[in-house]
Formats: sequence, C-alpha cells, structure tokens
Amino acid sequence: PLPAAPSGLTVTVPSQNGRLILNWTDNSSTESGFKIERCTGANCTSFAPLVTVGAGVTTYTNSNLSRRVTYGYRVYAYNASGNSAYSNVSYATTR
Repeated sequence: PLPAAPSGLTVTVPSQNGRLILNWTDNSSTESGFKIERCTGANCTSFAPLVTVGAGVTTYTNSNLSRRVTYGYRVYAYNASGNSAYSNVSYATTR
C-alpha cells in the first residue's frame, strides 16, 4: 500500500542566518523515506525537489539560504508502491 501522508509540517527560523528547520509528523510505518520540495517567495506554488531523507526522519535543516527570503516547503512519503499525498505547505523567511 501507499504510505500515509506526513502532517503538521512547520518551518522555524533559528538564530543563525541563512537556515530554516523543518519538522513534520510521520504518519506511516511503511515509507522508504521522505521527499522534500521547496519554492521561493511568499505564497509561492512552483515547488521543486530539494532533498530526500530516510524512513523515520522527521526533521531537516536547510542551510546556506539567502538572507531575508521567504521559502515554502512541502513533504511527502514514498515507498515501492508510490507516493503519499503531500503534507501541508509551510512558509518561513530567513534572517
């Protein structure tokens, strides 16, 4: 079966410049991993693949970002059967 979609995606802005920290809830026990997509700009919708993380991973730090730029993120789980639905979209602006 397809994995369940992750939920509760949040993006926080740490004190360090040019970094954003993503956290989400893993709702599946059958995923092979998670794929994270990103877009640039307030309320952007043109997402592009960013990175793949392993099964059970629920956090990712996106580093080396431009300062004072808004980024949007979404996450989905995948396995041999295919992809889950997307998580919610979350936006944050770097320091």
